[in-house]
Amino acid sequence: MQITIPIPPLEIQQEIVKILDAFTELNAELNTELNARKKQYQYYQNMLLDFKDIHQNYKDAKMSAKTYPKRLKTLLQTLAPKGVEFRKLGEVCEIIRGKRVTKKEILDKGKYPVVSGGIGFMGYLNEYNREENTITIAQYGTAGFVNWQNQKFWANDVCFSVIPKETLINRYLYYVLTNMQNYLYSISNRSAIPYSISSNNIMQITIPIP
Repeated sequence: MQITIPIPPLEIQQEIVKILDAFTELNAELNTELNARKKQYQYYQNMLLDFKDIHQNYKDAKMSAKTYPKRLKTLLQTLAPKGVEFRKLGEVCEIIRGKRVTKKEILDKGKYPVVSGGIGFMGYLNEYNREENTITIAQYGTAGFVNWQNQKFWANDVCFSVIPKETLINRYLYYVLTNMQNYLYSISNRSAIPYSISSNNIMQITIPIP
């Protein structure tokens, strides 16, 4: 096979290289900045959602040693002076499995995305069975993967929807569960093909409820 390539004058080649090198360098800087921001986000996520030392069942609530932002610490001291309650997810939420949809029914374009066992959408339908602002957990495939659906969608039968029963802010619960992402992966059945996680395992997870 013979491939032809454009060969402009050397000065033009040099100018093209100069421009693309600048973008390559900028891209590397952006990736470095992005990684730094990601680490910073993970640090704050872990710090803000770590209530283990101020568990309500512990005798000593080590609030003074925590590095929470000032306003958050004040709120905790005022509203939860004895510590934070931990409860099983199944006690405060419903874990609802989706409804099966076949590949023949899936559209390339449609009003509502179909959420299944993967990270992305399976396709689209013109009807939905879940409201927007819903937490989903993949049952099969990327079993245990936590996601946030900001639009109405169709939950397939290999996707769980997490619906709070009580006074629990959905978005707060989402952050708690994403902070436990590795744990959710660890309690899924990684020996099965495809990977799977049971609703019972999800319901047994304990979460902090300030």
